[in-house]
Amino acid sequence: MIITIVGGGSTFTPGIVKSIAQRAKELDLDEIRLFDIDKERQDKVAVVVEWILREDIKTDVKLTVTNDEKEAYTDATFIFAQMRVGKYEMREQDEKIPLKYGCVGQETCGCGGMAYGLRTINPMIKVIDDVEKYAKKDHWILNYSNPAAIVSEACRKLRPNARIINICDMPIAIIDMIAESLYIEDVHNIRYDYFGLNHFGWFTSIDYKGRDLLAEIKEYVKEHNINNVKFTGFKSGDELKQIIKESKFVIVPSIWYENLPNTILESFANKKPVIATDIGSLKDTINDGENGYKFKTKDVDSLIEKIKLMDDEDNIRKMGENAYNDAKTIYSIDNHYEELMKIFNKVIKE
Repeated sequence: MIITIVGGGSTFTPGIVKSIAQRAKELDLDEIRLFDIDKERQDKVAVVVEWILREDIKTDVKLTVTNDEKEAYTDATFIFAQMRVGKYEMREQDEKIPLKYGCVGQETCGCGGMAYGLRTINPMIKVIDDVEKYAKKDHWILNYSNPAAIVSEACRKLRPNARIINICDMPIAIIDMIAESLYIEDVHNIRYDYFGLNHFGWFTSIDYKGRDLLAEIKEYVKEHNINNVKFTGFKSGDELKQIIKESKFVIVPSIWYENLPNTILESFANKKPVIATDIGSLKDTINDGENGYKFKTKDVDSLIEKIKLMDDEDNIRKMGENAYNDAKTIYSIDNHYEELMKIFNKVIKE
């Protein structure tokens, strides 16, 4: 079987390839193809992919790197589409321009999402047409190019008979988090209504064995007279910045293995220390007593203990300054680029 990845120059590609290659026998996989219109970018990523296949996993699965549609799709069974039209330069504009006019600055929703979607529709339709021309007749395109909701709707209307599945793991991830929060182990028994895809979606009901979980949460807040808890909904731009500035510190009680959430970076940039769970990258981002505190995941007593440590105004200010310094140095764009290039150069030399 042949699997083609459209957007082979993406930095997500090595991880995707590794996940696929580790199941090569199960998938009866013969070849992985990387396809991208940016040859220079894809060639750099291909070096890492080659190393993963040969040195890390030690597989003999064939790797083809191409900028030609025919070579990319001929006889392919599955095509993964993960394109970012306009690259990160345009994502920056999608997020910053709306903020100037008091709108949501987000890459998949609002003005930015619409702009991103309009850029992506035609290239996505071209992928569908090219795949139908060259790939196997029983092929499937798995598309997770953002903004998923807009792109999938365009595909449905413009190519209603296309063999394409538009996917997003966000609804499943959210349900998993809710289940863990409520100590529900048999997640498969949770039933829910969800509309939309990616960041443009919402739950209208969540039911577990006859229990209305959404209603339970609201009733709990009302019953316990929790009047110091405010459900603000999504916030961004100046409004979000003001909320952070008015807080003493920020709590990130994530039970998900986060990478490097914007929540922490935004807090650091506004000189606010963070209390976060001790999992994923959070445990490496937060230094106890320096820029915040870590607490044990799902441990209420541990969280309370850390909150009580935040009663010293001078200490809060000191940690806030440390957090701000981290934002300017460790997590700056320049430092991120330099560290990333060190990794690429090391892999290339090896």
